Amino acid sequence: MKKLLILVAVLCPFSLFGQMSSTGAITASGSTCGTTNACIPLTLFNSPSISTTSASVVVTGTFSGTLQFEASTDGVTFSSIPGIPLAGGASVTSATSTGTWTFGIAALAQFRVRASAFASGSATVTIQASGGGSASSAAAIAALFGGPGTSSQFLAANGTIQSVAVVPSVASCATTTTCSNTAVVAPRFVRGTVPLTAGAATVTGISPAFTSTATFNCTATDTTAAAAVSVAMTSASSITFAGTSTDTISYLCVGN
Repeated sequence: MKKLLILVAVLCPFSLFGQMSSTGAITASGSTCGTTNACIPLTLFNSPSISTTSASVVVTGTFSGTLQFEASTDGVTFSSIPGIPLAGGASVTSATSTGTWTFGIAALAQFRVRASAFASGSATVTIQASGGGSASSAAAIAALFGGPGTSSQFLAANGTIQSVAVVPSVASCATTTTCSNTAVVAPRFVRGTVPLTAGAATVTGISPAFTSTATFNCTATDTTAAAAVSVAMTSASSITFAGTSTDTISYLCVGN
């Protein structure tokens, strides 16, 4: 199994990832994202070179319930986070009606909208996060990547393929303790979240598919509890997770 080392830098604010987003319908309440349809989570990207700094939440639909805005620095313990209504007014940490809110999310690992109470209807929630990179010139990009950036694509959590301005430098270390630093040609990323059913889940339909199960690798984290998760690349277009009960899993795959 190849292990992949990801080296990332950007020229313009968030030119690599653009806007990360997550969309879904809330129709139930729950204390965690482990309850089906009670929560819409978004795993955030942060590194020394690039980080998410702001987010917006748009709630539409007809519903009766209370939606909590929450964030976490470790993906396990969540706290309320204040958002500013786009229509104006004081910041809030929850909502009982439709609207749009903006949030500051620097240095956070995950953001979510969770229903603490839900009586009826359906609330469609869209979370979008954006940020900026530390590289600020073409010279910096050339120094990090060995030349000008080219173009590639990124598959977002909502299934849309977003164009990117700079291709990350991805190297394969192969299977030995000494990294071979073999450049990965035309790398791509796939990320998302999925709830487990009886401790298991399979994500299918990755398109375009990777070349084979040997040309990509995935990591996964349990966002509901501090529990172990295993991930298997079952085909070039599918991945399987094994974990705990109905916990929600966040995953990131990279390869070609």
